[in-house]
Amino acid sequence: MRNEDRRRVNTEDRRAAFIRRIEIYNPEDAARNALNLAVQTRKYPIYSDSVSFEGKDRFRASIISAMKSHASIYREGVEEVDHLRTISQLANSMSSDHAEVLIGGRLRIGTAQKALNLFLKTMWCLESDFATPPHCPVDGIVLKESAIWGSWTQLDSIDTYSEWISIIQRRAKLGGFDSIAEWELAIWNP
Repeated sequence: MRNEDRRRVNTEDRRAAFIRRIEIYNPEDAARNALNLAVQTRKYPIYSDSVSFEGKDRFRASIISAMKSHASIYREGVEEVDHLRTISQLANSMSSDHAEVLIGGRLRIGTAQKALNLFLKTMWCLESDFATPPHCPVDGIVLKESAIWGSWTQLDSIDTYSEWISIIQRRAKLGGFDSIAEWELAIWNP
């Protein structure tokens, strides 16, 4: 078996293992899980202290709806520049629509990318015809594996995020992976 074939089989096995591990089997649960993991940060919460349960629920429904609406576009694959634009637009639209819910009136780029990228990763692992995501969920483990000193929870610059992605792409390539999504999947499911 050629290395390329072995890597493909390993990626397929890792995708299935990821789904078994998280026990998510539909897009609604994938979006909800991705958002939960993106916003449950100990040191840098996203919600303002005075937010009501109703405000949180409206925000959560809005961002889940936005992520799911992008799924059809991502199913076929998107260019990196379009993905960066989507992350920025997600952060900006949620910030303008739900400023009263968010600390500083802002959904940071780091939280937006984590939610969207984790949702896309889950959809890719869940559905065999879903294109490989352009990025992986950037979190503390990915940053550490890439020797990047920064905090995804504090990140609010699409330019810095893009620089991190370039470093992560080089790391994935050095590891023999065609995409950072495959590389990150191997980190999480060795």
